[in-house]
Amino acid sequence: MGGKTALNFRQTINAVGTYHHPICIFIDTGLLNDLPRRELSSGFGEIIKYAALGNSYIRSSIDNTDSVERLDLAALIAHSLREKERFVRGDIRESADRLSLNFGHTIGHAIEFATVYDGEETLRHGEGVALGMVAIFSICVSLGFLKKDDLLWLKGVLTKCGLPCLFEARKVGMTVQDLRDQVNLLCFKDKKRTSKFLRLVLLDGIGNPIIYKTDDRGLISQGIQEVIC
Repeated sequence: MGGKTALNFRQTINAVGTYHHPICIFIDTGLLNDLPRRELSSGFGEIIKYAALGNSYIRSSIDNTDSVERLDLAALIAHSLREKERFVRGDIRESADRLSLNFGHTIGHAIEFATVYDGEETLRHGEGVALGMVAIFSICVSLGFLKKDDLLWLKGVLTKCGLPCLFEARKVGMTVQDLRDQVNLLCFKDKKRTSKFLRLVLLDGIGNPIIYKTDDRGLISQGIQEVIC
């Protein structure tokens, strides 16, 4: 959905590609039952993103369960797709509203790339997005857009869904500072940046995404410090 087809290139995710819309989309949620637990948890990274962007059904479903196994995956996927459609419609080429779908991805993608170890991915995509969202929530708290309780809420739902809130640099044979520096460097190679600024998706309150233009590496570093230890 959305039509974006792309390849990673030169340490930038989805750097080369085009827009080619599908004729139709088939989703068999029954196949998810055969996935390893870690892969299923990774999928919740994107689902939780839509809760942060304002979908009340997804948020209340996750908030009010004590076990993700009891959640209605088909309903969660349907709500996620409707949310994606809401942001994509009328903005196929990511000039405005669709950019909000990048929430958690600028730092998340950078962490994914920086933690490749011996040619293998250390993190699944949803795990990278989870860490990226925590970093962004931390930045939003520092800017006064969110409260500390919002950050605690996010960490709580991520943990409930089996997703990380921290990554240890030693897992990829790096010092904490070296990994933080590498992630910061990769953030500023994000393909959605302009010639001068990162177009960072922040939240001015849960459910209210805004595009925040910045070249402040210290601000990005602050978010990264929240998740890399």
